[in-house]
Amino acid sequence: MLDREEIRDLVNRFSAYEDRRMWDEAADCFTEDGVFDETAVDGPISVGREQIRAFFKEQIDGAMTFLAHYATGHVITEQSEDTAKGYFSVFFEGGLRDGTIVRVHSYLDDTYAKVDGKWLFKTHKVVLYGPRQFTRPSGDAA
Repeated sequence: MLDREEIRDLVNRFSAYEDRRMWDEAADCFTEDGVFDETAVDGPISVGREQIRAFFKEQIDGAMTFLAHYATGHVITEQSEDTAKGYFSVFFEGGLRDGTIVRVHSYLDDTYAKVDGKWLFKTHKVVLYGPRQFTRPSGDAA
């Protein structure tokens, strides 16, 4: 049960790091060769901690004025001593530099690895529940 709680804590910390723009800490939530797949929202597949860190600093930081992740319903589907699989639902809202608000309903499909006694993301993949929503500064939906 302690491992499951540590994995859930990883998910919560990662979301908090993203929302607070703590890019180094967010990247450190991944294994050295971890994969962050944001292709479902027209983002890249970032492989390795350094590429993940660069994605946050170079793309997200410049494009978004704010980020807010609301994670819920974390389920761990498989677990061994040093690997696990799971998923959780996320409602995301963020602001683009032009004032557009982006809303995304998704879940994250994850694999986890225990490295040096610490649970980390091995893979972290965004899967959409429905289309992304864009609200323009005028209030018009896109």
